[in-house]
Amino acid sequence: MKKITNILIFCTLAISYANGQSLQTSNLYLSNPFSLNAAYAGKTEGVEASLQGWNKWNGLSGEAPVGGLLTVHSQLDQKMGIGGRVLSDRRGAFSSFIVDASASYTAGFSEGRELRLALNAGLIQSRITDAALANDFVNTNDPLLNSFQETNLQVGTSALLVWDALEFGITIPNLLDQGNQLYNRPIILTAIYKAQLSEKVELSPVMAYQNLKNHPSLLDVGGRVTWQGELWGQLMYRSNQAVLVGGGVNLGNVKIGYMYEAATGEFSNATNGSHEVFLGVRFGKAASTTPKAADAMVSTLPVKRESTISKEEYIKYKVPEAAYLATKKGKGYVLNSFNYSNTGTSVPVEGEYELKQVAAFLKYYPNVVMEIGGHTSTQGDSDFNELLSQRRADAIVKYLAEEQAVTMAQLKAKGYGESTPMESNKTEQGRVLNERIEVKVVGELK
Repeated sequence: MKKITNILIFCTLAISYANGQSLQTSNLYLSNPFSLNAAYAGKTEGVEASLQGWNKWNGLSGEAPVGGLLTVHSQLDQKMGIGGRVLSDRRGAFSSFIVDASASYTAGFSEGRELRLALNAGLIQSRITDAALANDFVNTNDPLLNSFQETNLQVGTSALLVWDALEFGITIPNLLDQGNQLYNRPIILTAIYKAQLSEKVELSPVMAYQNLKNHPSLLDVGGRVTWQGELWGQLMYRSNQAVLVGGGVNLGNVKIGYMYEAATGEFSNATNGSHEVFLGVRFGKAASTTPKAADAMVSTLPVKRESTISKEEYIKYKVPEAAYLATKKGKGYVLNSFNYSNTGTSVPVEGEYELKQVAAFLKYYPNVVMEIGGHTSTQGDSDFNELLSQRRADAIVKYLAEEQAVTMAQLKAKGYGESTPMESNKTEQGRVLNERIEVKVVGELK
């Protein structure tokens, strides 16, 4: 009787898998969002490699699904990313093997706000293993079973909208109609909000929804709490009556995680739950700066005066602190929102967010002195260009002092005119890039 029960349970879960494998194969998609949405390819700098393995529905007399996922993705430049995924998953008699590659493109609106688009393409192999079906109820000599193995092309698309602390994603894993009811082109929606509760605690509520044909839709709701960017815990509820509990640690460029899934519905007595482990490594770039790491980076700039902004407020602005500090070596940091195309000198609206970041940095480190440097192309008279660049720098200093309450003693304005081009002035693109504003740390207040 137990054998019959296990077969029935397995068939039910296998059908669920066949219709909904794209979302539920991995439970640790918060640790590796690229596994679910290819638009995350290259979202962080450096090369990220992740390895995940799972053992699900333990206790089903050998039919328990097992599998693994390997992903690698990297940033090509500020707008492009590439990646690849290899997935192997076996659920009793059913198994699949997927290999795909993806490319992403980013359209930026302003600092912290962007739309990322991605395409992925690869192969998916599906098969039925005769040996796994051997029992008193299945004829393994059935020619239909012996012949079931197919490989199909899979082409998908993804999009990710990042709007400050909110990340909203949509994924269509397969755009092609293969005429196979097992793979019915689901649509996956995700929403993550990263709320900084304090300088040490971040709360990330999350929702993941998958619309399925011929099967009830799936919904994950829950959240993750992260302590100092290093330790995290997660609790989720899944609409097919399951609860997920997990935790992990981020050790610089290495991430380790574990997730346990417990069935709470009609199958709760037939399975001992599911286990999944995760290992992620980043190469070529230090992990995102946490408040603890940021303190170490500015050790050469001791705070001799009391900060006029809290660490919580400072973190909220996502200040590119490491980039600012690197300017102490001489090369300025270009404010991307200040590519002037005419003789204007006023602060553009699209540049205000970057200036708020500069202001937060100067308020948090009130001993720092920063130069605001104006630069132009060679169009026009050189004396006029020098005056124009000085007026632009003066306008920004005035904005920082009057609108953002930065101490004037921390600010210096200097117009360089056309003397220090970034690119050749022989092309239109080069001239546009040379019309810029650079900020540079030039000293400390005594």
